[in-house]
Amino acid sequence: MKPILILCVLLLFFNCKGQEKKVFETNGVPSDTIQKIQAYTYTHDKQIHYGVGISCFASFELYIDDILVAKEETAGIISSGVELNEWVLKNGTHHFRVRYLPQTGKEFVEPYLLTETRVTIDHWNYVENSILRPHSGAEDYESIFFEVPVPTEKVPFWEFSGEFEVENLPFELTGWTESQDLSKMDQDELLKEVVIYYEYFRGLLNDGKIKQLLIEEKQKNIELATATYDDPNWYYTEESIDGFSKYINTMLPIENYKLELYGNGRLVKLVRNDEGIFKNWDVLIGESETEYFSTGGFLHKPKGSDSFKVIRK
Repeated sequence: MKPILILCVLLLFFNCKGQEKKVFETNGVPSDTIQKIQAYTYTHDKQIHYGVGISCFASFELYIDDILVAKEETAGIISSGVELNEWVLKNGTHHFRVRYLPQTGKEFVEPYLLTETRVTIDHWNYVENSILRPHSGAEDYESIFFEVPVPTEKVPFWEFSGEFEVENLPFELTGWTESQDLSKMDQDELLKEVVIYYEYFRGLLNDGKIKQLLIEEKQKNIELATATYDDPNWYYTEESIDGFSKYINTMLPIENYKLELYGNGRLVKLVRNDEGIFKNWDVLIGESETEYFSTGGFLHKPKGSDSFKVIRK
């Protein structure tokens, strides 16, 4: 077999039946008001990024610190890159797990298809155009390679895990570090509460109440902007708000779902439990004349709070 080319694409992942009523917290901000967000104060001026590169002749799921951050299906080869800044939250030791799955239409992962497969952890400093440094791109680029062991026979799936160090990030995110452990709740009650919140969020999308929706996503937007060295106020511009227009009066009912816990019990999401086109899609699905599209993400319940918030897409 020819060696598999490791290609780390620098991807930035932005966006994109309850029976009872519930009052949701809005942090005291009126639903028609968007307050300007102050810029984050970084500890230094280097734009440090971390990413994972995965190349294989198999479908895969990628978990970082017990969170499913990427998945792809293929009938052939995959060469994929995932940026990690929004997921690792801060400097220190972090864990990855790659779950290799059969190619589309197959039942097993064949050992020979994993030969020479590697997982690559990359980090780099991104330099913007300036008078002193007249170019944009990655510099001080370094990679760590993990060779994936091969099973001795064909298997329904194959997992490989490891850990890596994150250093010199100029920020620290709260994320779900101070969130409630949802695994300790009664799971039937948890499902009921999560569905109620999803119904509420679906209503905001379908009714075009985008400013209220953005308030629900405030911490997520601030943290994404911080992790990618952007202005969090962009999420509240007319350009960004217009991006939600396709969801207005297009949302399908929330149905055929299952609950999934991540982040050692601190993150939760609903996904479709179908075997057809919506298999494993987020349950917030819109329909136009030409396509289906979905949104959603991970919810968390901050400590001391009685309601959920969207923390990641």
